[in-house]
Amino acid sequence: YKRQGESLAFRLVDLGDWDVWVEGPRPTPEGPRSGSSGFEPVHMKIAVDLETRDPDFEARAEIECVAEQSGRRVLPFDLTMALDVVEVTDPDGHPLPWSRDGGRTLVLLPAPTVAGEPVRIVVHYRGDLLYETRPGSFLSRSTIGWTPRIGTVGRASYDLRFSWPSGLDLVCSGTPVEDGKDDGREFVRAVVDVPVLGVSFELGKFDFFTDTLGPTTIVLALPSTGSRIAPADDIRAVVKLALAYQQRWFGAYPLERLTVAFVPRSSSQGALSFVTMSEGLLREPGSGLYVTGRRALPRELLRTDLFATLAHEIAHQWWGNRVGWRSGRDQWLSEALAEFVEERFLRDVLEIDARDLAERAEWAKRGYESATGLDRPPHAYGPPVLGVRLDSTLSADAYRGVVYDKGSTVFT
Repeated sequence: YKRQGESLAFRLVDLGDWDVWVEGPRPTPEGPRSGSSGFEPVHMKIAVDLETRDPDFEARAEIECVAEQSGRRVLPFDLTMALDVVEVTDPDGHPLPWSRDGGRTLVLLPAPTVAGEPVRIVVHYRGDLLYETRPGSFLSRSTIGWTPRIGTVGRASYDLRFSWPSGLDLVCSGTPVEDGKDDGREFVRAVVDVPVLGVSFELGKFDFFTDTLGPTTIVLALPSTGSRIAPADDIRAVVKLALAYQQRWFGAYPLERLTVAFVPRSSSQGALSFVTMSEGLLREPGSGLYVTGRRALPRELLRTDLFATLAHEIAHQWWGNRVGWRSGRDQWLSEALAEFVEERFLRDVLEIDARDLAERAEWAKRGYESATGLDRPPHAYGPPVLGVRLDSTLSADAYRGVVYDKGSTVFT
C-alpha cells in the first residue's frame, strides 16, 4: 500500500472488523516454547496516597521479578492509562530509561538478564484513578490495573500501604498488619503473603460487620446508605456458609482474612482475600444500580441471585486465584468452575427449589440471547477454550454464554 514510494499510513483496522486469532509456539534455539514476556513477578511493595481531588492517586512500587530467560534487556509492564509513569529507577535510585506506548511501558535494564536471577525496579506513578459516584463514595477506573502488571502468569505477593483523607473508609486486599492516623490522614498497611493475580481497594463510607470461621476473620462492608433486600445478618451468614462449603471441597482458605464489600459498580469481582459485590444486588430493580439481566428476574428470586453471586465470587478464592491459568486456553476454567460451585451451593446448602433454579437459568438464558442479538445456541460461537476470544463481531457477549453457561455443565 504505497504509491510512488510514499506510505499512505494504511492500517489493517481500516478494512473493518476482523475476527482473527493466532496461537502457536515461539521458536527458540532449544526448540518451540510458549510465548513469554521473559519475566515473572515475585513481590511488590506499593505505597499509595489517595486524595478526593485530582490528581487523586500517587504511588511508589518496589517490584521484584525473576528473569525467565537470559539476555533480556527490556522489561515490559502494563499499567492502566488513567495513570502516568513519572519515573523508573533501580533500587538505589539511579534512573532507568523507559518509554510508554498506550498502557505498555518498556524499561531498559542496565545489563542483560541471567535466567533465574532476580530483577528489581522502582516505579513512581500518578494520575486520576478515582471518580465520585455520590458524596463520599468513590470508584476506581481499574480494579487491578492500578498496579504494574508483569509476566504471563503474573502472580506475586504484596505489601500494601494506603493513605487517605479522614472521614472515609478504605477496604482492600490482604490482612491488615498496621493502621492508624498520620498527619491527620488515615493509613493502613496490609499484606498478601501468597502469590495472587492482583490486588484491589475501595474507598467510601461503609457499615462494617464481622464474623469468624475457624482462623479466618470475615469482614462485610455494606454501603452506609440505601435500602437492602436482605439484612446484613443474612448476607454475613451466607458468606460464612459459602466459605465453609467450599473449604470442604477445595481445602483450607489460605489467608487470615476475607473482606466482602458492596460498591456502586455494575459487576462483581472475586480477588483473593477481597470480594467486591455490585451494590445493585442489594437493591430492588429500578431503585438502585443496574445489574445486567436483573430487571427480568422475578422479585422472589432477587435474594437467590444475591446469594448465588456471593457463592460465585467466593469460589474465585480458589479458581482463578489460588489456582490460576497458564495460558488463555485455560482461563475459561476459572469462571466455569465458579459457576458450577454456585449452582451446587444453591442446591445443596441453601436448598433452593429446583423450579426456582430452572426459572433463574431461563431468565439468564433469555438475557444472554438478547445480548447476542443472534438466533443461535451458545455452543455455536465456539468452544470454551477460546475464552475472551469468543467475543467477536458475531456477538459481544458470547464469552459469558459459552464459558459461564456451557462451561459449567462440563463439570456436572
